[in-house]
Order: sequence, then C-alpha cells, then structure tokens
Amino acid sequence: MFDCGERMRYMCEILDGGPKPLFRVTPMQGEDLMEDHSIVKDSSTGCWIVICNKVNELQKNRRSKVTVSGTERFGLWDPNVVKLIRELPGAPMLIPEEII
Repeated sequence: MFDCGERMRYMCEILDGGPKPLFRVTPMQGEDLMEDHSIVKDSSTGCWIVICNKVNELQKNRRSKVTVSGTERFGLWDPNVVKLIRELPGAPMLIPEEII
C-alpha cells in the first residue's frame, strides 16, 4: 500500500453507517482505487491516524503520538463544503450555526 518516498493520492468518502456515518479512505494508484487497502472508521480522524502511523513507520519516525485533523483531510472545513452542508434540508435544526 505504501512505498517510502512515493506520494499517494486518496479518495475520501463518507458512507451511510446507519445511525452514524462511516468514513472511508482509499489509496489510489494513478486513477485506480486500491479498494483492498481501504480504511473504514467511525471518524475521519481515525482513518487518517492509521495512515499517518504507517507513514511514520515507513519513515522510521519515532513519534509517540500522531495528531492529524480528519476534518481537514476530508475537506470538510472548505468554505464551499461548509456552505453546501448549511444548505442541506434540516441542517439548521441539527447543527448550531457557530459550529459549521
């Protein structure tokens, strides 16, 4: 899945997990998804922690703690995405304006 020194692209998806969303990150080789290496977690940050830990392992970094914002990595703080989320039906009733 990972080669040291090689850049990877990833497809980030939010899936229907029933009562809570599931987050999936799938590495890409060229334009092809490497679905057998997908990471699925109940949080966006959970997915990216797995990836960052693997990168640290490959780079032989000895960080005891990995910090990463899954929200940012998924693009959920992008102003256009925030605007679209705010425009979803019922969103104002579910999420206070100052949060999104």
